[in-house]
Amino acid sequence: PQVSRAQTLWARTYNRIVKWHSKHQLNYWKLYAQQLRVENVRLRQLKQTTTSLTTRYANEEEPTTSSDSEAERLYHRPTNKDDPYGDTDDESANDDCHRAHTKMQRPVATVTTVAAVAPEEEAEEPEWDEEFLAFMEVSARHRLERSRLKNESVH
Repeated sequence: PQVSRAQTLWARTYNRIVKWHSKHQLNYWKLYAQQLRVENVRLRQLKQTTTSLTTRYANEEEPTTSSDSEAERLYHRPTNKDDPYGDTDDESANDDCHRAHTKMQRPVATVTTVAAVAPEEEAEEPEWDEEFLAFMEVSARHRLERSRLKNESVH
């Protein structure tokens, strides 16, 4: 069976739509991933400031009672509940998985420059969503029309 010109045109148009859709999805998720990276940087900085404050308060000398022996006072080290040995940060910095993950990400300098541009991106986000919804509506109509034409051709 020979393919008609209209069928080839529909197939080509459909392939173009699929290509545009996948490209759009890729751009959408790239933008979303970039926003998540910026949020991660902000949360890491927030975590570092809070942990430094927490450890500073945890490391302050507690008043010792007279019943404490001299040896206990010398060897007593206040610890953070989450990090009793104080070495978690060093381990995570030297972790192979952590290094591999950071190699895959863009350099931090580019992320911080994007952080300054983030309000502009947030302003663009609704536009992306509206465009995506419009496309989904068109593609849904296209699928319905295609299935209707298929059903008509069968009967």
